[in-house]
Order: sequence, then structure tokens, then C-alpha cells
Amino acid sequence: MTGYGSRELVGSSQYDFMQPDETKRVSAIFSDLVSGGKDISLMEYVFIFRDGRQATMERNGAAVFNENGELTGKMGN
Repeated sequence: MTGYGSRELVGSSQYDFMQPDETKRVSAIFSDLVSGGKDISLMEYVFIFRDGRQATMERNGAAVFNENGELTGKMGN
């Protein structure tokens, strides 16, 4: 679908497939999420396919904290 093979994706970050301005914006949203901010109910960002095409993607997410308030993970799509 994206044109990238599994070897290209392993060890990469979602930010590797975004334009720099998108990377800054999305990174700030996730930083807020993991520091105890609000859940992400709908976030749009532009994904860059291997052939250069771009598509708007949608995500949501929530941070998962343990009883001590420590981040233990993230969930979402």
C-alpha cells in the first residue's frame, strides 16, 4: 500500500514518512499526550508514500499510565 518494504519500515519512525513541518506538529501532539495531556480523538497528518504521493491519514490515541502515574504505553490507530 505505501510502497515501502518491511525491511525499510523496521527501525523507522512515523516521522520518517512526513514533511518536516508535519513532524514538528505531530511530535508536539504526541509529547503532550505522553506527558498526561488529553487523548487524541482525531489527528490528521500527511503521509509520504515511497513514490512521492501524499495522502492525509487519520489517527487517534491515548496514553496508558500505571497506578503510579508512569507512562506504560500508548494505544490507538
